[in-house]
Amino acid sequence: MKITASLCPQCYMEIPAQIIREEHGVWMLKQCPIHGQFTGLVERDPLWFDFCEKADAKNIYNGLLIDVTSRCQLKCKYCYHETGNDNYIPDIVHEAVNNKTAAPFILTGGEPTLHPNLDEIIHEVSKHGETWVLTNGIKLCNEDYFTEVTKELIHDGVLYIGLSFHKESMGKDLLLLDLLRKKNLKLGTAFYVIDDLKQIDCALSIYRDNLDVMSEIRIKAASNLWSENHAVNKIYTSDMLKYLSSIGKTEIDTRYNNKVSYANVIHDGLNLKLISWYDKWNIDLVDINCPPFYKSSDGNYYNMVTACLKNKANELKIISSQEKSPMYQTVTVEVMEYAQGGC
Repeated sequence: MKITASLCPQCYMEIPAQIIREEHGVWMLKQCPIHGQFTGLVERDPLWFDFCEKADAKNIYNGLLIDVTSRCQLKCKYCYHETGNDNYIPDIVHEAVNNKTAAPFILTGGEPTLHPNLDEIIHEVSKHGETWVLTNGIKLCNEDYFTEVTKELIHDGVLYIGLSFHKESMGKDLLLLDLLRKKNLKLGTAFYVIDDLKQIDCALSIYRDNLDVMSEIRIKAASNLWSENHAVNKIYTSDMLKYLSSIGKTEIDTRYNNKVSYANVIHDGLNLKLISWYDKWNIDLVDINCPPFYKSSDGNYYNMVTACLKNKANELKIISSQEKSPMYQTVTVEVMEYAQGGC
């Protein structure tokens, strides 16, 4: 049995939790003083959970996600953001300056390319640390715009963007790969969201067809975080591992950090990252209290998953500073503190 901290799935107050390993799964038991007891499945496969516990990774990957805009030209089924506004350039740069030891900076949204001054943002933020952009790639397919925006994102033939594939783009995201091929560039990383294990085949097909411009892909199970509430049948990291093992040679890549919710895998020679984030039912706030960081709407920095759940709580106006449990300070970390070895 492991003692940790979690969230009440109704009021989002931080509460103590127990994680219990059983033969057919790893479960979380937690008790909210207001809403009672809850049980959530942390992982379907106890062996994968045990492996991650022994690995004791201190982070997932380094980085600070910085919102550029909450606008997007797509209406994807699985999205954390509602339609919104562009952020002010001074605020974006100020966040980078204040947290430069937490770099690399990962400019995100929404869709960052919709910000009318993305080139200026990249120029200013890049002065303070390595900078990436997460994008659906649609606007970048315009070669003139691509040249304007990416000139400070190319390093040793690699374009520092994370390209997120979406069926809602109607194949426009794939056009960016053709442009990279034309310019003899490699894509930094890619993302593909699934809500059915068979969809992994589609992600692998894109990867195999574009090995000349892709070096990895991140396959993320749909999850209910922040404004996104459409995921029905939760897919766990171990589910993806087992599926991949059934269709080809699959090994855990121990060169990188592996956690319950994040697995680095080599499948038939392909570099994959399998992601199944915690949700409000099973989040282990201690395990996930690590980079990458993201600023929540309450003004504090948390792991990206925790921040999204905090944002949901703040939107519901349920949690207040008086409701935070005594465990709050042990599961919250400022970016600067972590960068100095605080996590």
